[in-house]
Amino acid sequence: MLAVSAMLPDTTPDHPPLILIHGSANSAAVWGFWQQALAEQGWPSYAIDLRGHGQSGPRDLSHTSMQDYAADVTALVTQCRQPPVLIGWSMGGLVALMVAATGVAGACVGLAPSTPARQLNTSVALRTGEFGGEARLSHKNFTRLSNASNRLGQSAKSSSAS
Repeated sequence: MLAVSAMLPDTTPDHPPLILIHGSANSAAVWGFWQQALAEQGWPSYAIDLRGHGQSGPRDLSHTSMQDYAADVTALVTQCRQPPVLIGWSMGGLVALMVAATGVAGACVGLAPSTPARQLNTSVALRTGEFGGEARLSHKNFTRLSNASNRLGQSAKSSSAS
């Protein structure tokens, strides 16, 4: 299950939704300050916890690929009623670029995006491990991805009414 932290503005937004994508070994919680500031300016935002991170729950990431993370973000993008703006930091920046390259985003911002690996270096052993110590934090805005579509729909309805 993927988790999303939604922050909607108090006013009817004129802006497309923003999807915020965290970096490696992090979670949607890193976007909390920015989500508040963006909402105050009328921007609806949805910070996703990629699989194995934050509220999305622990997972053995040695079997997770960048394409898997891109699929996580694409699942959220497909619930938007208008093309979102993808904003990703570090590994999340690379994921944002990968998803934007498919043509589903209105725009993409990569903040210090990671560079893609050209090939797997088999001389380096993959570590098994789980990220998610930050999952113990309490976030009142977290919803499951399956429920995020309701908030996305509210955001889209509000913006189309203006």
